[in-house]
Amino acid sequence: MRAILQIPETFAHLTAPTRGSVVLAISTLVALLASAFGLAELRTAQLDARMVKSQSIVEAAVNVTWFYYNQFMNAKMTESEARGAALTTISHMTYGSANNYVFVYSYEKPGEYTLQVNRVRPDLVGVNRYDAVSSDGVKYVQAGVSLAKSGGGFYSYKWDAGGASPRPRLKVSYAEGFAPWHLMIGTGDYVDDILTEFWDRFSFLLSFAAICIAAGTTILTWLYSHGSPGRGRNRPYPH
Repeated sequence: MRAILQIPETFAHLTAPTRGSVVLAISTLVALLASAFGLAELRTAQLDARMVKSQSIVEAAVNVTWFYYNQFMNAKMTESEARGAALTTISHMTYGSANNYVFVYSYEKPGEYTLQVNRVRPDLVGVNRYDAVSSDGVKYVQAGVSLAKSGGGFYSYKWDAGGASPRPRLKVSYAEGFAPWHLMIGTGDYVDDILTEFWDRFSFLLSFAAICIAAGTTILTWLYSHGSPGRGRNRPYPH
């Protein structure tokens, strides 16, 4: 507490250029913190928007499945026809870019989580993916099925985005279950671009703040050392 009370006295003993530099540094840092808070809020809003989109797409796919299930329950289709029609419809669901798709897993048998729908990886359809592990060590199929059984939820993992330069990217997915047919229905979106943009902007703000402080300190020092004659020097007061 004593150290805090001594701050005004210490500040008063600083030279004028130093006091100006301190004020400039504090003002710049306050502005930096406010900007960083705004960037964090923007990042959260962008992440929330993508998560809401993923959840709405999955809920639409679940509704499609319920439609065909009711067709079966009303004896308008056989169960095999209804299930096949639901999976086919879901396989054609697209949104956003061409890379966005809906995936479906069957979990009828313990230890067998078989891929039923994945538009971009048809080679894996029919394969048991129970032990599938992402590059960051997440058993993402088990995670998705677990959430689907418990009512639905979000989970994250790194996934190969494909393209000319494939690399693992952070992906947030939403999964929901369709209990009558023991299906996990999900989709996800990459969010690493949001995080990268946040840190790029924050780094720019840090650099800009450092430049402002350095330039301001230099200017203040120059002004006080090249001001009007006698400024900053001891001069006798007129009597």
